[in-house]
This record gives sequence, C-alpha cells and structure tokens, in this order.
Amino acid sequence: MQVPVLDASQSDAALAPLLRAACERVGFFLLVNHGLVGAQRDALAASARLFELPNDVKETLRATPATNNRGWTRLGEETLDPSRQSRGDTKEGYYIGREVPSDSAEAALPLHGALHASRTLLVRKPVTDAARAQGRTCGPPRRCCQAGARP
Repeated sequence: MQVPVLDASQSDAALAPLLRAACERVGFFLLVNHGLVGAQRDALAASARLFELPNDVKETLRATPATNNRGWTRLGEETLDPSRQSRGDTKEGYYIGREVPSDSAEAALPLHGALHASRTLLVRKPVTDAARAQGRTCGPPRRCCQAGARP
C-alpha cells in the first residue's frame, strides 16, 4: 500500500476529493506544504505526548464541570451520531478553551474561564505559542482557542 501524499497548497476544491479518498481508502495520508511553523509543530508534539501518557495519568486530567469541561475524554466516551452508532467514538480528546478572568461575563460560557492549575503546564504554553505564531492572541477581542476561529 502506498501512503497518499496530499499537497495543502492546492485549492480546497482540488484537495477535498483527494483528502476524502485518502481517508476512505487508506485511512491516513501525508500532508505536505501545510505551512506549519515551529510553534505549531511544538503544540502538535505536546498533544502527542499527552495522548501517549498512561490512562491512569490522563484520568487525572478528565474534563468535568469543575474544570469548565476542559480536559481529557477517554476512548469511546463521546458519540458524534447516536442515531447511527451503538458505541462511542473511536477517539480520545482533549478540550481546551478561551481563558478569561473568572469575573468576566464570558466565564459562564462553556469552555471559558480560568485554566485550572492541573492543565496549565500541559497546554497553556504550546497553545499560546501556536496562536502567537499565527498572529493570534488568546485574549479579547479575538477568540483564537475556539474551533474554526480565524484572526
């Protein structure tokens, strides 16, 4: 089997069908010309280190209401489409969110508020560095730490 090599410099219209085919036929691919800078690569490396930890260590990082639902979710814990799935998703996750002061009106929103001490060393620096590398900030007015956000 040959690993598909996808070129991220292509237009979305050209890349989308190739990406879909790679995922459906092979299950993985190599992405080139993606433009990731060092800080972004560091954030990805930190993510890899997190998911390589033993489950008993990751359990101490569980996402709960007390942590503003930020933290680790175990394999099978979430179900994207319960109407089509009888078992949970085959993925682990680690949720982060926008850090705002606890007295901010936004602190009551999901995935907002202070970053809990147990998570600070693990995610704050890699995420902040990656955001800065993209010219983003993690404070008002931009929302760089939300899915799909753009500066």
